[in-house]
Amino acid sequence: MCVGCITCSPTRAFLWQAECTTVPSTAVNQSELYLREIVLRRDDVPDVGRYPFALPAVANLTRLPFEQPVTFLIGENGAGKSTLLEAMAYGPRALHEQSHGESFLALVQNRFRGSGLYLLDEPEAALSPTRQMSLVARIHALVERRSQFIIATHSPILLAYPRATIYHCGPSGLQAVAYEDTEHFRVTRDFLTRYPTMLRTLRGDDVMA
Repeated sequence: MCVGCITCSPTRAFLWQAECTTVPSTAVNQSELYLREIVLRRDDVPDVGRYPFALPAVANLTRLPFEQPVTFLIGENGAGKSTLLEAMAYGPRALHEQSHGESFLALVQNRFRGSGLYLLDEPEAALSPTRQMSLVARIHALVERRSQFIIATHSPILLAYPRATIYHCGPSGLQAVAYEDTEHFRVTRDFLTRYPTMLRTLRGDDVMA
């Protein structure tokens, strides 16, 4: 059991308690993860009404379990998913923020070697859909090498990773959701299958007709 205070910046501090484990030389399964859960020590929070404790992702947080090798955090910008991820990352600047697009994918392919815990904040930002699929393949290869991922994302492609846990950061806090129940899946599916109709609606053609 690891206990401490992670400081992300002078204004970002989380009092947390994390249950960690050392993964053996076999493949990761549900009971063999680097990070099993985080618990917010609310009694030690000086003011729950102040940032970042008032953010939706944190306001109702007590315990956040990690039960699969891949966990996604989704939700609108400002919900607190990136702030929560930063708190777990021991610092304000993630490694992948130093790189974008092709160089980021090269970073994942060449620097991520497995047997580790990887925290990524919107890694799809500079990747084409094809490159996002390449990232999914690389994530899977690393999971097979005893890795664990916690990823904040808006990408329906990344979210499709099988058996991943998806937490939605909403006004009521963090809630587990199925992939096909996410807004990312539903909106993308509806647009791609009915894009002429949806474009007319978005342009206001139906109203003006």
